[in-house]
Amino acid sequence: MKDIFERDMAGEPVSIDEPEYYKINEQIIKAQKISAELNCGYKTPEEVRALIAELTGTEPNETLRLIPPFQSGFGRNLRFGHQVFVNTGCFFMDRGGITIGDDVTMSIRVTVMAHDASTKKTLGYTKIGQVHIGNHVFIGANTTILPGVTIGDYAVIGAGSVVTHDIPARTVAAGVPAKGICDVNAYAERFRAQMSAENTFGDAYRMGYGLDETKKKEILAATEGKIAFIK
Repeated sequence: MKDIFERDMAGEPVSIDEPEYYKINEQIIKAQKISAELNCGYKTPEEVRALIAELTGTEPNETLRLIPPFQSGFGRNLRFGHQVFVNTGCFFMDRGGITIGDDVTMSIRVTVMAHDASTKKTLGYTKIGQVHIGNHVFIGANTTILPGVTIGDYAVIGAGSVVTHDIPARTVAAGVPAKGICDVNAYAERFRAQMSAENTFGDAYRMGYGLDETKKKEILAATEGKIAFIK
């Protein structure tokens, strides 16, 4: 027989009147406490990963980079792959389950909703749907991803998008609701055509790789009123 967490993850109806519902509430409170600790003062990358392990109940890969503040509404149904970068201000409502693949970058203030209470007043039940984010995906700033969405490998989601349906692999999508614009090859070629020796900066211009004041000025000059590219 499934416990209340398994039924909840499977999208089966779960009522607040059930005897086991207190377990759901306990997990929500636990997530709130750990999120508060994570966001209180500076934390080293090791301290961040330790708190994420406590939050999710699983040890994240040592390549996980997550910059607080960060909020999780549930915690135990959140899974990270390898080489995942989560920028500051992200919120994950993972009660319905959120799985993030390998080599995923999330920009600032991304919201991922696997749990949506908009149906609570009319149906008496909350809508839950697992969110799957594939490998090598980029998600732009201020994007919202709604329950039940799968984003395919190598997809790019534009800033400010609301993703209401599945996005195929190798697709650039943006808008409200997000729609496919082009494939990633066409997207890359568009910007490759804008690259030149004057506006493209390699490893020597990265922090820790020899970046100095002279090189900073070169980058600033190249980005004045136009786009540049840095590794």
